[in-house]
Parts: sequence; structure tokens; C-alpha cells
Amino acid sequence: MEIQVIDENDLEEIAFLYQQLSKHNSDLGKMKSALRQAVLNSNHILLGAKVNGRLIGSLAGNICTTLFGKCNPFLVVEDVVVDESERRAGVGKALMIRLETIAKKTNCSYIFLLTDSDRPEAHYFYEALGYKSEPYRGYKKILTSNY
Repeated sequence: MEIQVIDENDLEEIAFLYQQLSKHNSDLGKMKSALRQAVLNSNHILLGAKVNGRLIGSLAGNICTTLFGKCNPFLVVEDVVVDESERRAGVGKALMIRLETIAKKTNCSYIFLLTDSDRPEAHYFYEALGYKSEPYRGYKKILTSNY
């Protein structure tokens, strides 16, 4: 398995993976435009896991600036998905470990992620990687019906 940066050639496979993550369909044209913008932002990280050239998992990370304490950045993880046929084989773990390595190299103080409360398998996965579900409350405000 290889972990590498996502490029335009991966978009159709990512769209397929995202259908396993969410009921929302992906627009390949908009994905291509968003990817081009992401590539210009060094704080945006898009990683994919491939086996024999086939994309079997991906995630996104964003390094965010903070202005308190030592002003170390933090990393937000989003859109973690592994193909249903490849789960429990270490793909997600490999992706998260690579992202954690990047976070450490960029001096991030912590990694932050949210997962839907109705995904107990995802909760087990993150807890097995050392993430704690502290007594915080996450909030999300949807700003568009095209979410």
C-alpha cells in the first residue's frame, strides 16, 4: 500500500469513496476546481491510499493558525473514508499515521476531528488510534442546501 498526495487523476475514485461516506453525490467539475485551489494552499493536505494503483482510502487535513499560547497550529481532519471492501486492513490507520507525521513536522499542538454520532465503528477506530472523546460538544451550522 502506498500513501500519496491526491491529484486530479484520483477524483473519480474519490467520488466513488465519498458515496460510501455520505449520501451526497460529488460533482467532478467542482471537485477538480476545489482540488486546484487546495493544491495552492500548503496548509491543505489530501492523502490517498493506493494498492496496485487503485485508490482504496483518502482523507483531508487542514492546518489552522491559532493566536494563543505558543501560537502553534493545529490540524483538523475531515472526510476519512476507506472502501468498504478494504476496511479493517490498516488502510485508515496508515492514512492517519501519515497525517499525524505531517502534523508533528509542522509543529501542530493537536489534531481535531469530529465524526457523526451514529457511526460506532468510526468511534472505535479513532479510539483505537488514541483519540479521546472528551466532554466537548461539537456544533455544525449548514450554510447551504447543497451540502
